[in-house]
Amino acid sequence: MSPAAHSSEGGPEARLSAEEVELSLPACFEKKAALHASRKAIGSGIWQPTYEELNHTANRLARGLLARGGTTGDRVAVLMTQDGPMVAAVLAVLKAGRIVVVLNSTDPPARLEQLTAGADPNLILVDAPNRELGSRIAGSRGLVAFEDDFAAFPNSNPCIPAAPDDVACLAFTSGSAGQPKGVMGTHRSVLHHVFRCSQGMEMGPDDRIAPLSSLSGGQGMGLTWCALLNGAAVCLFRFAENGVDGLPNWMMKHRITILAAATSVFRRLVKALPEGRQFPDLRLVRIGSEGTGPEDFASYQRCFFPGCVLMHAYSTSESGNVAQLRLTMNETVADGPLPVGRPVEGVGVLLLDEQRREVAPGETGEIVVRSRYLSPGYWGDVALTEKVFSKAGGPGEPGLYHTGDFGRFTAGGELVVTGRKDDRVNIRGFSIELSEIEHALRQQPGVGSAMVCARTDARGDNEVVACVVPQKPHTPTSFALREALRQSLPAHLIPPVIALVDTLPLTATGKPDRQEMLAQLQKRPLPEMVGPRTELEARLAPIWSRSLELPAVGVYDSFFEKGGDSLRAVDLMMRLSADLGGKLPMDLLINHPTIAQMAEAIESGFVRTAGEPWFRLWQASLLTLRRTGSRAPLLFIPGGYTSENELLVCAGLLPFLDADRPVFGVRLNFQARRVLPPWSLGAIARKVARLVLRQGFSGAPVIIGECQSCCLALEIAQLLARWSGSPSRLVLLDPWQPSRKSSGKPPTETVHPPAVARYYRLSRRHVPNAYPGEVHVVCAEATSRLPACIDWWSAGLRVPCHGHEVPGDHDSYIRQHRTSLAKTLNAICEGAG
Repeated sequence: MSPAAHSSEGGPEARLSAEEVELSLPACFEKKAALHASRKAIGSGIWQPTYEELNHTANRLARGLLARGGTTGDRVAVLMTQDGPMVAAVLAVLKAGRIVVVLNSTDPPARLEQLTAGADPNLILVDAPNRELGSRIAGSRGLVAFEDDFAAFPNSNPCIPAAPDDVACLAFTSGSAGQPKGVMGTHRSVLHHVFRCSQGMEMGPDDRIAPLSSLSGGQGMGLTWCALLNGAAVCLFRFAENGVDGLPNWMMKHRITILAAATSVFRRLVKALPEGRQFPDLRLVRIGSEGTGPEDFASYQRCFFPGCVLMHAYSTSESGNVAQLRLTMNETVADGPLPVGRPVEGVGVLLLDEQRREVAPGETGEIVVRSRYLSPGYWGDVALTEKVFSKAGGPGEPGLYHTGDFGRFTAGGELVVTGRKDDRVNIRGFSIELSEIEHALRQQPGVGSAMVCARTDARGDNEVVACVVPQKPHTPTSFALREALRQSLPAHLIPPVIALVDTLPLTATGKPDRQEMLAQLQKRPLPEMVGPRTELEARLAPIWSRSLELPAVGVYDSFFEKGGDSLRAVDLMMRLSADLGGKLPMDLLINHPTIAQMAEAIESGFVRTAGEPWFRLWQASLLTLRRTGSRAPLLFIPGGYTSENELLVCAGLLPFLDADRPVFGVRLNFQARRVLPPWSLGAIARKVARLVLRQGFSGAPVIIGECQSCCLALEIAQLLARWSGSPSRLVLLDPWQPSRKSSGKPPTETVHPPAVARYYRLSRRHVPNAYPGEVHVVCAEATSRLPACIDWWSAGLRVPCHGHEVPGDHDSYIRQHRTSLAKTLNAICEGAG
């Protein structure tokens, strides 16, 4: 069986012609709407209008916008869910003679406010799900709802004239210094881009195209116009609702004939395909935007019907489609990057060296696009426009756009894109500036300096990693920094890895040395992979592995640091919801980004799932952090309310601790909403001590308590010494000093769940008793508390305590100074078997 025959119903006039590229976008669409009045324009989603219905709806909305006042050339922002109504809204803005700015409704509000300030629209057009968000970012600007009653307005074409060189849209891309760049697209530049893409894809009225990219970017917008100006149907897939796993069935249901995606999304699609699943209607797969290689071509050969064509394309928002290569099943490709083909009609490509001279045949140079159909530049940024755009001749002659990409021509004349000359990189189809992420990081409290590097992950996709030099004394955590960035940057700009380093390497000229930074990151010790310890963790682990496309994932491996992104997050939450019953919220993953944390949240009732009981008993668990080792084990009782969040901090010490010692951690479930509080600290200690004895250790474990949990650690150590007759070596990390005169109030103003509040009161009221074993007190240098702690605990325990200091303050001595702390712990433990 082969892809459905591709016809050219309606004759040549059904497709976009070379003459029509000198019209405006609305004028072209109105011609196609008259020709294809009864054909479907939108082929998926909540509203699937014909061309006539789409045109009439856009006309009424355009007249409604005109009735609000303003002038030709005003900007109108569209903040809507990516579906049929958004397409009508974009069309209406252009029909009203305005410049359309599509905003991605999934971006953080701070990012949307930044884009809105840059574009300065007069109006913001919203749909019902985004009305509240639109009101937040609108300020004094007008707000228009798509659902408002525009029936009173005529459905005839408004016929607002637009010249080919008038700006039609702004597409914002990542920019340096934290300011996104608004790429201006004229009617002529967009139409010529659409014409070139349409010719290459041989698009016609029978096609149903799925552009797997947002209309807020140049690619999503251009591919949508490819459908609408050729009589085809555009089908918009919503990843946030369906995930990559939902894409194959969706493609079959909607009989997709053309799929256009970034290479990384294509890779996820082919991995999500069930065995034997192919698409009888699919005739062309268009990929690009990122490095593509022979393995991607092999995936195409393996997963699609023989008649399906693979197109590898190269384009930018500033230049539109530059080159495209069509490949069929029976062809072979060479090793290395897949060529993008020869330049398309109306476009020339020059390869220039640093002196802007053409390089010799076969050599690498910067790709410079020569065309009459380039963007006029960046909205409101004359300096940047002059830097990357230049004229090759007089008025009406082609201009030059310096892409910043490196490339070379093969002996056969095909272009191969080999990399970037600056700090720009493609991530999941988005072109981003590393300096924008650096700028956002430097704005965060506690960050002295930052560097962002691009690298290839284990799956062959691009990812960014950030290195931050903390600014003492306020040392942030990697998790806190990612959460802070999430408030102002879209998901594709959030680095999955943020490493805290002492200094940033520089080149001899004083510039950031990203290659050296990547080399240093490679040498950093990796966290030990901790396998599942509970039944639920064992149930979650394979689901995480499949979503992350990794052979195994440790329970303390962060989803985002293992390459998780927004698409994989949607995929994971859909799989988990299906397995556990009920729809799990996305913030479950954001707030609990490890298997251990997620399992704890679900087990404790912090997140409701099917069959959750109304109340739970308090529990103490002994969890394995490291199984192997012949020496006396370490038992961690972390601070706070002894949750997985704190155990995760302790687990970060594992690569630096004596590898011949098993390591265990204590976890309490006190943060659950309806857990019955413990009666006494002694009751908690008895349960933990019994769990320790069941392990059958050959010698007494080294017991390590941290902060407030030093009280519980002492109680456990006293019980084990009494029951076994062999006292453990007790280590108190930056211990909190209980007070007999305490009012019993929680240590902070935070309102805690009842069990946590009671645990805090019990700890605050605890009175140390004599201990027969060896005690070590370890304090952070910045707190200057070591002498007072030694005196206080020595008096209570009636035994001299050994004192040690480690770098950092209370918030950073474990998180940021693991090497120094582990060295101290190893020395303390050396005599303990």
